[in-house]
Amino acid sequence: MKYLSVIPAVQTPPRSEDDRIAALERFHILGSEPERSYDDIVQLASFICGTPIALISLLGRDTQWFKAKVGLEVNETPRSVSFCRHMINTAETMVVNDVAADARFQDNPLVTGDPNIRFYAGAPIVEKGGHVLGTVCAIDTVPRVLDQRQISALEALARQVVVLLEQREAVRTLEKAADDSQITDQKLKNSELRLQTFVDRIPALAWIADKDGWIFWYNRRWYEYTGTTPEQVKGWGWQSVHDPAMLPSVLEKWSATIRTGEPFEMVFPLKGADGEFHPFLTRVEPWRDSSGQVAQWFGTNVEVDALQKTQLALEKSQERLKQVLTATTDAVVSVDRDWVLTYLNPKAEALFGASEQLVGHNVWEAIPVTAYEGSPFVAHCLLAMNEGVASTFEAEYSEPVSYTLGIEVYPSKDGIVVFSRDITKLKHAAAAVMQNEKLAVVGRLASSIAHEINNPLEAVTNLLYLANTSEDLEEARPYLRNADIELRRASVITQQTLRFHRQATRPTYVTFAELIKGILTGHHSRLANSGAKVEERDRSSRPVLCMEGEVRQVLSNLVSNAIDAMSGRGGTLNIRGRDGQDWMSGEPGMVITVADTGIGMSETTRTKVFEAFYTTKGVGGSGLGLWISKEIIDRHRGHLRIRSKQSGSRTGTVITLFLPAEALAEIQG
Repeated sequence: MKYLSVIPAVQTPPRSEDDRIAALERFHILGSEPERSYDDIVQLASFICGTPIALISLLGRDTQWFKAKVGLEVNETPRSVSFCRHMINTAETMVVNDVAADARFQDNPLVTGDPNIRFYAGAPIVEKGGHVLGTVCAIDTVPRVLDQRQISALEALARQVVVLLEQREAVRTLEKAADDSQITDQKLKNSELRLQTFVDRIPALAWIADKDGWIFWYNRRWYEYTGTTPEQVKGWGWQSVHDPAMLPSVLEKWSATIRTGEPFEMVFPLKGADGEFHPFLTRVEPWRDSSGQVAQWFGTNVEVDALQKTQLALEKSQERLKQVLTATTDAVVSVDRDWVLTYLNPKAEALFGASEQLVGHNVWEAIPVTAYEGSPFVAHCLLAMNEGVASTFEAEYSEPVSYTLGIEVYPSKDGIVVFSRDITKLKHAAAAVMQNEKLAVVGRLASSIAHEINNPLEAVTNLLYLANTSEDLEEARPYLRNADIELRRASVITQQTLRFHRQATRPTYVTFAELIKGILTGHHSRLANSGAKVEERDRSSRPVLCMEGEVRQVLSNLVSNAIDAMSGRGGTLNIRGRDGQDWMSGEPGMVITVADTGIGMSETTRTKVFEAFYTTKGVGGSGLGLWISKEIIDRHRGHLRIRSKQSGSRTGTVITLFLPAEALAEIQG
């Protein structure tokens, strides 16, 4: 991009520097304390032009002094290095897109050194006599280009500075006139006439009220804008030109100001002579007598652009949002309805190998890695853009990036916003943890089942010994019958164990009875030792399509936890199955309830049990069982819910598991 300087084509004849300095000193502004009105202007200039530095610069004889500034620490610089001195005789806006390419500024110490200026735009502050007092300027450390709207806005801000200066002088003149009790009546009249003439010419509505808020004087500009007469608006008649919707708020704040004596500032619309409402920034300052009591109020109404006021209000929130988007570990991308990339944060640049310079380009061309054949990214973005449906999904990317992304797509007013994060390591870690937990569960179950098989085998050994040592066949027969019963029991346990540990690679239809039978067999000894009794109830009428081994793993974990909760105190383990439906989607399925009368859990524990590595079992627990269980049920599009009570006459925990009837139909198909 080529950067040019905007230089006035015609220069006006130079004015007297003494006259210009006199015009500047008339306002008594040099060296004055910071004021919010001026600070607001430089904040707005910085926001409109998108520059980190903005100044209200006033040019004295030897220095340029900054009445207000943002992005710069110093209060003044030598006049010899100032940029605004080039506008004293032109009174024209000057925009230098790249100062390094401009012979006037190449060797300027403000360019070659701190603050390293590369871009400058200045609108002259021209008082009514035509003298250039200084500039409202926007400065950047990189070259840039302003459009005509930005330049016009900068010039409007410079005119607003003149309004503030004239208002400052008007108030100062009024105060001086009110305090000077020694002047003659004629001099007072002449002063009032001059003041009236002066105030009538400022481009703001102005008025004066007594200490109780009764307005007794308006300037000519007020009557010109509102089309009212003095009789219509004297006292509290000004309410007739206010928006009825805003008037109660204005009255409330104005009444509070009169009561407290504090300055008043507010933006509200006023109706013009044409019947249209326009927003005005209203400021009211108290004038106090020698005793410190409010004697009068001086007010001005300055018309403002509603968009500019909105931008001022949004500036801080936008800056905070920018900081968040820059700091977040998520890649954030926004796209308009024409599929044009409108924003990407630094994380998105790093993740997708893109650049901020691609803003304004077609997103599929700017970030081609997202548009590979069969990419779910494309399908979900189309869904959000065309149908306004938000979605969450994962996308696998092969070489050269080789990662898995967790992606969220949300529709917005202007298009869509996409949040992406690299979950490759998380996926690998979760898979490893799940595999380890499965192995641990299998090991615990194998140990439990081996114990169950060992009991009947020991009984068989003893019975065979008794039968073998019996001399009477009739005496041996009962031993042999009991041995046969124990062997059948061991056979049943073995068959159920084999079925339990069969690792299905595809989902199958399973009933509640089939799911729970092997679980209870595997925990037979622990149930007996805990003194707990089991109550089963099956009211289900249809099977569910699921990964049988995984669901058994979940149920085994729930039963094991229930037994632990009742250990040493006995109780009842209730296991129930019934037909049900998802309360949100209405999808049919199976509801399985595992309830115990154990010690229960606290509210803190209940809210954390699904977190990885959270356990209440000390070194004996891994803290992974319920976390993995929830992951399995989530993958089946189901849900787990917990209710628990730890105090009172009845304690215990109820866990409800819902499985959709056709949760994994797409895998089966």
